[in-house]
Amino acid sequence: MNAEYVSYRETAYFSDLICDYLEDKKSLQSFHSGFPSAENLYRQALLKKNDYSDHNRDHLALALKNQYEGFEVSLEVKKNLDLLKEKNTLTITTGHQLSLMTGPLYFIYKIITTIKISRELQEKYPDLNYVPVYWMATEDHDFEEISAFVFQGKKFKWNQQQEGAVGKIDTASLESLLNLFEKELGNGLNASSLKKLIADQLSG
Repeated sequence: MNAEYVSYRETAYFSDLICDYLEDKKSLQSFHSGFPSAENLYRQALLKKNDYSDHNRDHLALALKNQYEGFEVSLEVKKNLDLLKEKNTLTITTGHQLSLMTGPLYFIYKIITTIKISRELQEKYPDLNYVPVYWMATEDHDFEEISAFVFQGKKFKWNQQQEGAVGKIDTASLESLLNLFEKELGNGLNASSLKKLIADQLSG
């Protein structure tokens, strides 16, 4: 398969500062601890792996296990939770604010990229363990920013007067919006799976 690439600078979307950083310009190197190459990530990992006590590691693993309570957990997730207790384990972390119906596609790309980076580092530097972590920014207060999504050119808006952390909003008021959304999904196999997921969440 042939692939073509456009540099960040050629897109004219990113500032000169961002482009200079992504091109690892020498003029910026004193402002950061290393361009995020595999080699520099490994070097940072060696520096940071001893910063966390056994107590903190155990506490983190237990807290995450408690969050998974009541959910079906894969063997891979169980393995990663146990690995967090090990002194030679580090995390590759990404995060995103809560969004309706997962939000923009780059949200998915961020998760996939984090998993891929963890696997690549594990293969290249097997003396350390790398656990991919996705952090949900539930304390974000910008409800307006996450209150709508677009599907096939149609905008679906969650009409709710809300202040405070978006992770604490009662989602019961989403039912009418999701009922409208279901009607746009059609009757395909993936549509049926998504409808069931929505129904399960509303009934739960």
